[in-house]
Amino acid sequence: MLTLYGKPASRTFRVIWRANELGLGYESLPIQSADGRMKSPEYLAINANGKIPAIKDGELMLSESITINCHLARTRGKGFDRTRRTSIVLRRECEAAIPGI
Repeated sequence: MLTLYGKPASRTFRVIWRANELGLGYESLPIQSADGRMKSPEYLAINANGKIPAIKDGELMLSESITINCHLARTRGKGFDRTRRTSIVLRRECEAAIPGI
């Protein structure tokens, strides 16, 4: 099960959009700076930078929306669909952020 940490009114929305586009089920756990949970020991164990978004995918924990979206695109079946504008843009962003992808 994919667990998503963040709040929709942030860059977490990019990950929510991609997960929905891929038809993925996920558990969403709201984390925000206003309540201090982003700096809690429990959350820092998930993302040592104490920022959102972050995901837990099995034993793998990732942060940064572009890294998460690249991971989802590569591991969740549809990959980079060259006919969909969002996938074309995502592929370019992934190639820029992660050389050799």
